[in-house]
Amino acid sequence: DIITGMMDEAITGYELETVRCDEVEHKQLNMLKESQWNIDEASAAAAKARSKALGADGIKLDITEYKFPSLDKQLGLTVEKCKGQLDVLGVQLASVTADME
Repeated sequence: DIITGMMDEAITGYELETVRCDEVEHKQLNMLKESQWNIDEASAAAAKARSKALGADGIKLDITEYKFPSLDKQLGLTVEKCKGQLDVLGVQLASVTADME
């Protein structure tokens, strides 16, 4: 009877330990799955950010390579036009001032 009791106690302890180990393994698997999901989400977010960054680089290139030079040229033409108009207005002002004297 003592040996049977010890065997029953050992078997019960083994079964309890098996259940506890199964629970720990189940929890660890769930944690691994959650970690993998988090990694996948982070990778997707990083890919989206890279895509946006590449798009922004394209816009920046378009602006610096094409729009800035065009705007700079337009500004130069406008400045020259304004200088010419200013010269004309200066002559007109001088004429009016001379007439007033």
